[in-house]
Amino acid sequence: MMHQFRSARWLAVLFFACLIHLCDTQSVQAQYGKKKASGKKKPAGKSAPKTSKPAAKTEAASTPAPSGQAMKFIYGDVFVGPSMNFASGDYIDYQKLYYGTANPNFSITGTFKNQTFFTAGAQARIFPFRKPESALSALSFTAGLSFLQKGFTHDVLLVNKSLDYLDETRLKEEFNASFLASHLMVRYGKRLYAEAGISIDWFLSGVRNQELLRKSSGANAFEGAFETTANVDYNLTTKTMNSQSLSWVFGVGYQITDMFGVRFFNNLNTGFFKDSKLQNYQPSLQVTVSFP
Repeated sequence: MMHQFRSARWLAVLFFACLIHLCDTQSVQAQYGKKKASGKKKPAGKSAPKTSKPAAKTEAASTPAPSGQAMKFIYGDVFVGPSMNFASGDYIDYQKLYYGTANPNFSITGTFKNQTFFTAGAQARIFPFRKPESALSALSFTAGLSFLQKGFTHDVLLVNKSLDYLDETRLKEEFNASFLASHLMVRYGKRLYAEAGISIDWFLSGVRNQELLRKSSGANAFEGAFETTANVDYNLTTKTMNSQSLSWVFGVGYQITDMFGVRFFNNLNTGFFKDSKLQNYQPSLQVTVSFP
């Protein structure tokens, strides 16, 4: 994991280095074009009496911008929407090994349930190629931050079948962790677009809730029927959680207007626990608001 994190940092450095180089190139080209245009002097023409033109032809404000006019260099986006976490991997596979255990004295069954969360964030999009007629004008580079949550619910039921009365134990575990994700992406497209990149997910805080239910019933129940419950919360810390982990991010979107759009965004991460591999795939349907 540390090797992946170091690789991500080098990718981020390379990303910004390339971006600065592209920006410098565009700036030099723009300055050169201005100097070249200012160096050309038009020959003085013969003075002619000024004639008044019709008002309709002098309304320059209503004419469209020329096709060669440069686009804006940077845009800002905010986004928000629901997300669902799908957990899989070694940790879950290990727990499932005990389900359906063939034993005459007891049986174990269990389920893993996905959880629905909410995500929100902001990002900046930089357009190094700003001539609208160029195919590269649809290429942009994105850097942003977002708040996201990951987790799952594990429900296990153990029934003691060696007794002539009902005796069962139910354990419900719920993992809920919060992260600050910093992503770098490449995006291509204007109205309809696709994007992909990497994200470093920084662990903020988390809770592991355990709810235990033990009950017994039936005529032959030892000391009569009873039911007892216990509910305990444990704080998740960096002793069991990775302080940072690498994710792959990708998505598609559609810009409905210049300001509003929608996108289907995805985060794929394998660095939830330190000692056990747990993969989290988190799709999210988001509303985006852009500010040029």
